[in-house]
Amino acid sequence: TRKLQKPQIKTAIFSTLLFFLISYSNAQEVKFYGNSELLGNISSPFIGPGIGLEHSIGKHFTMNTDFHVGFNENGVAYQFRPAVHFYFSKEKKGFFVGPSLKYIRFKEKDNLDLFHDNIYTAGLTLGIKSYLKNNLSYIISVSPHYAIGASTSPSRQALGSIVGIGFNVGVGYRF
Repeated sequence: TRKLQKPQIKTAIFSTLLFFLISYSNAQEVKFYGNSELLGNISSPFIGPGIGLEHSIGKHFTMNTDFHVGFNENGVAYQFRPAVHFYFSKEKKGFFVGPSLKYIRFKEKDNLDLFHDNIYTAGLTLGIKSYLKNNLSYIISVSPHYAIGASTSPSRQALGSIVGIGFNVGVGYRF
């Protein structure tokens, strides 16, 4: 596995933030989440808040950009997840499914060398969205994923064994 250099990490972070800001300018809906992320052989989930933006890209499709921060006893995980959702209804509510990617950045408390510094994953997002009022939605989703790349060192777990799943529960406001 190829180790990422600092300029590549800075470019990836800058590109992610730029994409997030551009997405915000065209957002159809802003979402606020509670998130739980389980990864590989890490003993406890990363739990924390998240924010997401969703905008329409067709009759049944939306583009989502989500950012989550999760905490556990060993550190913090920052997660960026772009995803395309296919809604089975044209109103973009009810059940949805679609591909997703994740970039996860870890910060360990005491340099325990338990986690990869960066993980890139590919997976699926499955969920349901209902509207409580005209502009207020309730969203539940699950996102299983598999690592496709990481920065690593010999003492960390093998990349091929990193699988995970994320759970999100949130509310959204549609403009």
